[in-house]
Amino acid sequence: MTCTHSLSHSLLFFGSKHPPLRPTVHVAQPTREEGALVFSLLSYNVLAQNLLEKNLSLYRSDPELLSWEYRRENLLKELLQCNAQLMCLQEVQEEHYQSWFLPKFSAHGYEGVYQKRTGEYVDGCAIFYKREGFSLVEWKGLQYQHNTGTLSRDNVGI
Repeated sequence: MTCTHSLSHSLLFFGSKHPPLRPTVHVAQPTREEGALVFSLLSYNVLAQNLLEKNLSLYRSDPELLSWEYRRENLLKELLQCNAQLMCLQEVQEEHYQSWFLPKFSAHGYEGVYQKRTGEYVDGCAIFYKREGFSLVEWKGLQYQHNTGTLSRDNVGI
């Protein structure tokens, strides 16, 4: 099963201190062929707090709702709601991976790995997997440094 949400951004709601729960839509039913590995996967951009704060003009919301203390609780609730076996997160601030995501997801049965972006960035990618059903054999961080004008980025992958 795949968990997907509407395109509305949880930071852009109005009139409430609590973002509405977005409905889970199951878009595929797995086929149960003999020997097939069936798993659920969630990909989610958590919007690193430092990037949000550098670009505040992009977000029309109560500043209290943009604080990390507020956002982290709602992010955790939304991510865990999907109950995905694998979670691929983008724009995870390194200090938040260590102090928030890893301990919280660990308490819910996940292990994780993290790759910080290159350069002066403080965010990166994280992959979490449920301990029940998965074990880490090996992982490798990848660096995609494009030096092509407007596409110059310090992107990474796992």
